[in-house]
Amino acid sequence: MRTKAILVSLIAFLAIIAVTNLVVADSLDITVTSVEVNGLPVDSNDVAGEAGEVVPVEIHFTANENAEDVEVSAWIQGNRDEGTEIDFRDLINGSRYNARLSLRLPDDIDPDEDLTLYVRIETDAGNWEESYTMQMQ
Repeated sequence: MRTKAILVSLIAFLAIIAVTNLVVADSLDITVTSVEVNGLPVDSNDVAGEAGEVVPVEIHFTANENAEDVEVSAWIQGNRDEGTEIDFRDLINGSRYNARLSLRLPDDIDPDEDLTLYVRIETDAGNWEESYTMQMQ
């Protein structure tokens, strides 16, 4: 009986370790120095664009690990299908990068409400995603 309890405990412990490793592996190690929309930092509270306009989105970051099969994407909450994405070059640990995208803003923007911009970098080493609140009109 005691052997079965030890075996069950061991299996549970190994399952926890496996899940923990999956969570850690899903996180890409990068340092984002800035995200700009239409030349303005997303945290500036400035109006970064108008409804229906195509605006440049720039993500400046440093890779803290090597990664391949890199894809960078951006979208406005509720409009992921209308977002933008690019295949990006491989990342080299310690190198700085600028990813440039063109994003069409939704046609139905309410200037009294903030929009949420999502930026995602996907690689074979894991993913990084962040959301930013910004204003449009």
